Amino acid sequence: MVTGTCRLCGSNTQLCDSHLLPKALYKYARMERDGTLSKRQPITMGDGIALRSARQLKTYLLCSDCETRFSSGGEQWVIAHCLKATGEFPLRDLLVKAAPNGAQRLKTGYSVRAADCDSIDIDKLAYFAVSVLWRASVHHWGIRDKRLSSLGEKFEPLAREYLLGHIGLPEEFAVLVKVALTGSDYVNAMYTPSLATKTRGYHHHSFVIPGIQFDVLVGTNIQAADRAQGCIVRGDGHPVLLMTDISGIVRAQVNASVKSKPSRGLLDEFGIARRQGVKPAP
Repeated sequence: MVTGTCRLCGSNTQLCDSHLLPKALYKYARMERDGTLSKRQPITMGDGIALRSARQLKTYLLCSDCETRFSSGGEQWVIAHCLKATGEFPLRDLLVKAAPNGAQRLKTGYSVRAADCDSIDIDKLAYFAVSVLWRASVHHWGIRDKRLSSLGEKFEPLAREYLLGHIGLPEEFAVLVKVALTGSDYVNAMYTPSLATKTRGYHHHSFVIPGIQFDVLVGTNIQAADRAQGCIVRGDGHPVLLMTDISGIVRAQVNASVKSKPSRGLLDEFGIARRQGVKPAP
């Protein structure tokens, strides 16, 4: 540990070596069903770069109390319910059981009412999503000195107050959760938050852990946006999307990250044509 100022609570104390994404997820993202480790590394994106890397992003960011706050507030529950290397996927199974109670068919899957399943902890899913985005926003994580994401001076304090438990999910935030229904080549993919795209007056941040994509929409008038109706906290029935093919999500994120420069390996892996005027990273 080192001594410094905790970025969340502001106390001057010993700091923990904090991960951007929970340490356990790095292993899950690389595990094959037979228990062996794949050579395929998680995808890291930032302003100016997108690549697969074995590096676990961590820094001295939080005090022990705030580490515990993040762990109990969402990390432990999400890690326990995300996709495992064995194929076990508790969150998906809970949603499938709840689906007959009123799932809405969509082009890409089903919208399931999480409110119909008491075992789904809506608050922990939302807290985890905002905590990861906040961490990505308040520190340069060493990806070629590029910032992964940014909430800005207006919205970062709101996220911090929410994470400290002083307020509920801010009106300016909407959290969408998408869960893989079936297996695919990229169902155990993981990528860090990337710089947001701005759509219809709000910013769209996203990241993926094994089997689950989290989208966090942030903006002053976010509640008026159609997509905000899918918010797991405020949407009708606390909706969660069961996606029929999460590999398409991962591919689209790499392809649509307009400020990222994919490595040659990612371009070839996803079959994405190299953009004219954009030189791939090594």
